[in-house]
Amino acid sequence: MAKRYLIDRFKIASFDTATKSQSAKGLDIDVYTEKGEKIIAEVKTTEPLKKDSFGANQKEAIKKDINKLLQEPADYKFMFVTEFNTFWILKEKYFQLSSGGIKLVDLVKGNEYCK
Repeated sequence: MAKRYLIDRFKIASFDTATKSQSAKGLDIDVYTEKGEKIIAEVKTTEPLKKDSFGANQKEAIKKDINKLLQEPADYKFMFVTEFNTFWILKEKYFQLSSGGIKLVDLVKGNEYCK
């Protein structure tokens, strides 16, 4: 879904998201547009432990992914999520704290947020 989102919005040469293990270190997506603009993204399939909050391990993993995106220079930065509650919690509790130009995208419902 993240690949389709990016291809629909940017001129990107085809890229294979299946070549990298989900547990591998580094960014989930790191590609360039045909103009040479860098796009980076993290994909979260996290189901929150509670309706309105993450568990301790989930919080740490999400903070780590946000920091990866904040520290890496790029023209476009995305955090893609597949659960609406995850989108809502990130928007209300995490993305209010730092902007960093990261666009939060709910891949299922199509919601987007960028501070």
